[in-house]
Amino acid sequence: MKMQITMQNKTQTRVLLISIKPCYIEKILDGNKTIELRKTKPKLKPNDFILVYASSPKQSIVGWLKVNNIIYDTPRKLWGQVKKQAGVTKKEFDSYYKNSKLAVAICFDLKYTTDLSLNTVRQTWENFNPPQSFHYLKSEEVCLAESITGYSVFEKTENLSPECE
Repeated sequence: MKMQITMQNKTQTRVLLISIKPCYIEKILDGNKTIELRKTKPKLKPNDFILVYASSPKQSIVGWLKVNNIIYDTPRKLWGQVKKQAGVTKKEFDSYYKNSKLAVAICFDLKYTTDLSLNTVRQTWENFNPPQSFHYLKSEEVCLAESITGYSVFEKTENLSPECE
């Protein structure tokens, strides 16, 4: 039986647009960073997706990540769990979480890479604005992101629903 992806399916899976510094993007692409650190709990669950934007000076969409797990803890406790996959030194970690009581680790797999400049993205997605930290994509934005990157976050046997064409 073939499965058709509908907009309802798209709303059940969250997609987060996240800005990451280029130095950390390189570590993700090299496989040396499989955890993204944040100070705020995102509303994500395993199997949700992240569209990655490389911040200035690169300013481009660079790929898709699939969420495996999210860990919340104090910074002191979190470091012991993530130090090998976070792609940061202890000094960088401590500096980032200085005065924070909550530390968040988003564990992910790199699913797809691309390199689309901000200008290229805005040719199709006219009102695209990279977030300072992160932004939850609406279903129509997910469709635009899929179209621009050539990657679908939904495994399927048919084309996207008419809403995404």
